Amino acid sequence: MLGAFLWQLRRIWKVKVALDEGKEAGQAARLAGIPPFRAKDFVQQVQRWGEPQLHLAWDLFAKADSSLKGGHATAPKVILDDLVLQLCQANSRAAHVGNKKTPAPSKFGRGRGSL
Repeated sequence: MLGAFLWQLRRIWKVKVALDEGKEAGQAARLAGIPPFRAKDFVQQVQRWGEPQLHLAWDLFAKADSSLKGGHATAPKVILDDLVLQLCQANSRAAHVGNKKTPAPSKFGRGRGSL
């Protein structure tokens, strides 16, 4: 399940970066493999994510991934439930996080954390 969440976050991030680079919405969606009939709705979802929220979400995924792989006593369901709750709170928490720059996920692949 974590892989599916992460896959979606990477797609959001790819479209966000493409839009920030000035690409047209349809072209940005195509770069992330979004089907044309879903492009408009997907781009609207992407525009709700700010860069601080994306960084926070990435960090939360890395923490959950580490917990799942690290043999913690916490049940995987609890770790994933906690991840979802924290992602839901990302907007309010990210407002307090600085605007750090990080390359799009396709550029740091597996090099950042264990994702």
